[in-house]
Amino acid sequence: MTLPSGEVLSLYVSQDALDHSVHSSKGIECEACHNDITTYPHPALRYQSKRELSRAFYQTCEKCHSVNYAKAQDSMHAQAAEAGNLDAPICTDCHGAHDVRPPAEPRSSISETCGQCHTQIVDTYRQSIHGAALMADENPDVPVCTDCHGVHNIQDPRTAQFRVSEPELCAGCH
Repeated sequence: MTLPSGEVLSLYVSQDALDHSVHSSKGIECEACHNDITTYPHPALRYQSKRELSRAFYQTCEKCHSVNYAKAQDSMHAQAAEAGNLDAPICTDCHGAHDVRPPAEPRSSISETCGQCHTQIVDTYRQSIHGAALMADENPDVPVCTDCHGVHNIQDPRTAQFRVSEPELCAGCH
């Protein structure tokens, strides 16, 4: 369907993606997230763009993942959204919507996910001793982005607070 923004929204959802989703294996079906759809044909979408649709539906994650959702609301990503950057990552940008997979399988997928937005930083990471060991050698014992920056409560690494805590952070492994 074509949204008012002119974007084309595919209404097709791969059965294979659903079958391999962590939600499906737990018996969580469409209605858990799409709880406003109770009839067929479905009601018309009231969203102007794909991003507006995503930002509306990701809030349903809170229902089952309240602790991680709350942590994410205190993250750099949430702060960027509050400042007006509606492209700041939300749950489904990192975890997927219909194809939700275990977040660290394989472990290198964490850095690949962060690299969708932080391209230059992940390129630098790939060239580092940690990144080379993970990406090239598939060594699971090296840190990935979330080990240093947090998972859901991602903090700003440019702050004095983060920099003061860096030696202790590195000492956790070294």
